[in-house]
Amino acid sequence: MRAEPHYVETLARPRVEATVIERADARTGAAADARVTGGASERALAPVSAALAEAVDAICGALAGLPMGGRPLAERMAVELARAEAVRARWLAQSVAVLQSDPLPALDQVDLGVVLSHVARLLEPEHRITGAAPTVEIPDAPSMVFGDAALLTVAIGGMLHAMRAMIEPRADAVRLIARVAPRPDSSSCALEVVQTAVRLPLATQARFFEGDWAEHPAGRSGAVLLAAARRIALVQGGGLELKALDGGGCRLLLSVPAAG
Repeated sequence: MRAEPHYVETLARPRVEATVIERADARTGAAADARVTGGASERALAPVSAALAEAVDAICGALAGLPMGGRPLAERMAVELARAEAVRARWLAQSVAVLQSDPLPALDQVDLGVVLSHVARLLEPEHRITGAAPTVEIPDAPSMVFGDAALLTVAIGGMLHAMRAMIEPRADAVRLIARVAPRPDSSSCALEVVQTAVRLPLATQARFFEGDWAEHPAGRSGAVLLAAARRIALVQGGGLELKALDGGGCRLLLSVPAAG
């Protein structure tokens, strides 16, 4: 399920200085959501169209608050589709904001596992529509890093969306895995997103993080999401790497400085 290209065209127009604030929604989130979104840096998510950001945020909140019990199946599916597209549009808006500005991330102590769990909850409407979800492995022990929770949410969600879009025409989402990954050194922690369905040619690997590549295998919006994810990793003192896997598929590895 890909974002339509018109999202990218709308968001790429000349920018208007504004602020997007990722907010916890008490109707849909747990306490972990509040920990992830409560400390969002306003400066890190600017600029983007104020009207677009506020409209998408309002749609997300309104759809999340609709009672679905007893409603016809067709109506429930329509609401789920609208929720999935609204979440995707907000993610894309934030990614464009990152690419259009100079992000100044907060350097808080953040648990990568909590962020990954929050991202998985945001993706639930899309998964209910498709009937398949990636394998998301949440570690038992905390994986503490120095970083900006709101920006990490955008980066990890963008990685998952882009990889899902890349394999969607060829395989189900079960062949997509997201998990906190061990690092050989103690100075950083990492999170990886792995897909085992699509082999990437060398030419594709070389251009994988180009945000303006119209022929990206993850689509135009996927290119934007991946470019933003890499920038987010870099401004937080980490990185985002792509590695082709033996036998097909690839791995995205996002690393962030470890906290202690």
